[in-house]
Amino acid sequence: MPRSIPFLFFDAVCFVIRGAYSLFLGWWLNPLLKRDGERTLRRQVMRDLPFLFKTFGAKFVSSGLKDRWGKIVTLEAGNLLLQIAWDRGEYFLAVAPFHAPTEWEPISVAHMAITATRPIYTAEDLPPALLFISLSELAPLLESEFELLQNAYSKEKYAATKPVLQKIDNILGISEVRYLVRTHVPAKKNSGPIQTLGL
Repeated sequence: MPRSIPFLFFDAVCFVIRGAYSLFLGWWLNPLLKRDGERTLRRQVMRDLPFLFKTFGAKFVSSGLKDRWGKIVTLEAGNLLLQIAWDRGEYFLAVAPFHAPTEWEPISVAHMAITATRPIYTAEDLPPALLFISLSELAPLLESEFELLQNAYSKEKYAATKPVLQKIDNILGISEVRYLVRTHVPAKKNSGPIQTLGL
């Protein structure tokens, strides 16, 4: 059934408005808004996660990542890289070892890997997911587990950590993590047992 004339007119008006915005405003306003959003996120990270800077000497580094809507900052803290993103009211956090900077995992998966205390056969055997609404809510738990994360992601231990992370990814149905990762995902399927890190 063809669309009615009012809808076609509305589509045409929207197309013209988007084009005018891109031509006259978007090319210079969007980068300004993005930089302002990243500055705001950096200030919030420094305010809500101060232990990263005081205890672990964190510093912001360039990631080269571009996201159309959200804001992303990358930090180097100890032997870890952290990506913290904010998009449409949600925070996302990913972690990677400094020596393997493309191997990002959601913080919830890393948390499960270092806190699992028994063999895992199905999603029901996984430790509870790490859920948080704000960075300040995450801060106490992240601070208490940060040395465990550094240990598990160290050059010496990462060879043992990586298969555990991959197995958890398989159980949760995570196929690939680049950036803007969610902190929790629904369970997808059962899988074989995994050896936990026992940290």
